[in-house]
Amino acid sequence: MSQTRWMSVTETTLNIGSGMVIAWGLTYYVLPAVWGLTPSAGAAVEITALYTGVSWIRSYTWRRIFANRLHRILTQLS
Repeated sequence: MSQTRWMSVTETTLNIGSGMVIAWGLTYYVLPAVWGLTPSAGAAVEITALYTGVSWIRSYTWRRIFANRLHRILTQLS
């Protein structure tokens, strides 16, 4: 059974949402420690939001490509 678009959206959103929390922590706490850059909390949120948006689009696109391709392959084998 192929994954529906709604299931793809839900999975992608949960995956990216958890990644967003991790990315914010890395941007706000690790960036200063490793590179000496100190973004404000607001700047860290903006940076995280930018990367999260790009990641969500990338993840959803790949998910749909593979779901459609797998569905076609399974249909041809039946």
